[in-house]
Amino acid sequence: MQLEPVVSWRVLGWSADSKRVAFLKWDGERSYAEQILLEIINVTTGEQIIYENPSGNIWLDGYWSPTRNQILLSGANAACGPDIPYQSQFPIIIESMDLIDLDTGETTRLQEMPDDKKCVSVRQGYRLGSMPWSPDGDTLTYTSNRQLCFLDILSQEEDCLEDLYLAITDAGYGGTNSPNWSPDGRWIAFFLPHPDQYGEFVSAIHPDGTDLRISAHMAISEDPLIWAPMR
Repeated sequence: MQLEPVVSWRVLGWSADSKRVAFLKWDGERSYAEQILLEIINVTTGEQIIYENPSGNIWLDGYWSPTRNQILLSGANAACGPDIPYQSQFPIIIESMDLIDLDTGETTRLQEMPDDKKCVSVRQGYRLGSMPWSPDGDTLTYTSNRQLCFLDILSQEEDCLEDLYLAITDAGYGGTNSPNWSPDGRWIAFFLPHPDQYGEFVSAIHPDGTDLRISAHMAISEDPLIWAPMR
């Protein structure tokens, strides 16, 4: 199989069945709001599929489901400024999440910030970690307005842990940020931003909102949390 070289924006890795590889790529011939495309290549058949951004949206990152031929795309509003997608200002406001099902070819808008919250504040946007999928592929986790939230893929029902958010903010922390599932699905790790200083505390909690654990020392990192693999 021989492929034409492309300018890749972000490599999204392999599908759960190891038959497909995905990446976001540039297309400089298109208008600003349409410059980034999703390309998926089936390495067993050579089939190449290209998906275009929904109107007015720019995909910035993507995450394969660990169990299904589905991929989650996080996006930003193209109207928020010409610095997207060049990422000259960090962090970018994530305002939408799309799910592409390769078996059906359907694209579903899972979440989107309301119009009055768009282009306003990073705090009001969504924040995803490096592993937003639960190990069984049924649930997504992310933060919305610094609250830890879960989204059931089948029902598309959202559940945000408001009591956890209130307890965290009452204790003086700045809410949750960039959650990641543990490989066994028993824990969610995330950052707790310091309210007055540049830095965050590594923290973890069970998905049901119990047994919150907070590190004693503050860390400074722009990289996502990464769990060690299970043995």
